[in-house]
Amino acid sequence: MRFVLDTIPGASCVATRWDLGIDNVSVRTGALGSVYCLSRANSTGGRARLTGIGSRVAADEDVTLAVSSLPADSFGYFLMSELTAVIPVHEGDLCLGGEVKRFSMDVIRSGPEGLVQFSPDFNALPMGSVFRPGDTWNFQYWYRDVGPTTNFSEALSV
Repeated sequence: MRFVLDTIPGASCVATRWDLGIDNVSVRTGALGSVYCLSRANSTGGRARLTGIGSRVAADEDVTLAVSSLPADSFGYFLMSELTAVIPVHEGDLCLGGEVKRFSMDVIRSGPEGLVQFSPDFNALPMGSVFRPGDTWNFQYWYRDVGPTTNFSEALSV
């Protein structure tokens, strides 16, 4: 970790001990997972982008999924599966295969900015699923677009 001390030009600062008064520090290492399936354009003209942040260690139970470039005030929820696919559905592509599990009890509204964030509860995953060390899970956000149609975000493999 690198700390920078801004001082007045020409001034010096000597210290042998630093007490920053910080406890229980959590350091995130950046992006989590990789996008393997791009989304189609939605009514905003953009594509719903999915990113993940958090720990790569399942026992840490620290994953946050975020989607941007959604239509304002749209509703949706996350999906997950262990397999991948590309299946055209409405205005987008479902990029999950096999048994697709829904976080349908966690419907999220995008708000005026067209953004959502979600941290799955590892102790209450859909259909009794369990994240185990070494597993790869795939995630995608399914949302209502303008009018009577739906679309999907990018798909992320974690």
